[in-house]
Amino acid sequence: MITGNHRLHSQRWVRAGANIIVWSRSQASIDKALAYLEAINDTKGKITGSRVDAGVEEQVQKALKEADEISGAVDILINGVGGNIGKSSLIETDMDTFQKVLHNNLAPAAVQEAQKNNHWKSMNLIT
Repeated sequence: MITGNHRLHSQRWVRAGANIIVWSRSQASIDKALAYLEAINDTKGKITGSRVDAGVEEQVQKALKEADEISGAVDILINGVGGNIGKSSLIETDMDTFQKVLHNNLAPAAVQEAQKNNHWKSMNLIT
């Protein structure tokens, strides 16, 4: 499962034959990611996408159930949530924005919900 923008990581998993589920708040981002991934998918793993805000527990619960139905179990979370909050360099980022980015990358509802309800047989978190 890939949240946020992790194009390099996702292309490696696609080429390895993994089933990919892309989560984003933006349908345009999902469509762009799916078009790219389908173009390089020569192993024919399943590639799907869902509009999900990984910080909203209800959306995550629904999307995790869909992921279980599509793939059986999610083994790896590539968590890129929070990277598009604020567009300044680290030195120019105010503390409030920095804390939001840090929180979104380290404590997304997806991770909390998955751990609470045993949605994943194993989880490797890549941020």
